Order: sequence, then C-alpha cells, then structure tokens
Amino acid sequence: WLSRRNPVTSVVHVAGNDDLILMHDHNILAVLDKDKEMPEPSSKLYFTDPRATPDTGDSRSVSSFGSQMTSGSKLEQSLSAGLRLSRKYDHLVSLHHLDKDEIVAVEVKPSVIESQLPPSLKQKKYGQS
Repeated sequence: WLSRRNPVTSVVHVAGNDDLILMHDHNILAVLDKDKEMPEPSSKLYFTDPRATPDTGDSRSVSSFGSQMTSGSKLEQSLSAGLRLSRKYDHLVSLHHLDKDEIVAVEVKPSVIESQLPPSLKQKKYGQS
C-alpha cells in the first residue's frame, strides 16, 4: 500500500460512522476501518473483490500476520483487516457517500472525455487514422 504508483484522488468520510474512511484513485477503492487492526506496512494486502484479484499462480501465500493461508481464507483475512481494497472500478472519477450503506461511484472512460475535446486538442495516435 505504501509503494503505490497512483496518488489517492479523494477521501470520503462516512457520515454516522466516524470509524470508516473511503479513499480511492482511478482503479482502487480502499476502505479504512479505524475500529479494526491495521495490517503491517510490509504485509501483503488482498483485494476483497475476487473477480478482480490477479491470479498469482500459487494457491498459498503469506498473510499479514506471517501464517500461510489457502485461497479460501484470503477473502476472510481481507474482510477482517482494517484496510480493505477493491479493484471493482476502472477510471473512477468521483465517489460520494449518500446515506447509511449507500455510495455513488462515477466512472468515465477516457475515450468519452477525448471525444468531447475540440479538434485542436485531440492527439492522433501512431498507426491510427
């Protein structure tokens, strides 16, 4: 988490629950729960969305607490941690908390933004007409 390539673009405080903080960049949504134990800075973090978690090729890995886990317990470990990550979104522009357990996530594809630019700002890519 500390060696991230992209900066956090927004921090959202959840009204009614001072222990939850939502942070996001363009691809990752992070939920910080101050009520739970935080993982060590050098520990491996797991994503809570199993569909978007990249396959590492091995069925076992070392958890935040130094014990080995099987693939089935990775989700349980990530849900019990104080920092939960999800790669559910692509090109996340904005995130807002509405009420209780409702949030609004706004995604915008770069091609939509590019199509709205004036012709003088559009940049042709090599090999395309």
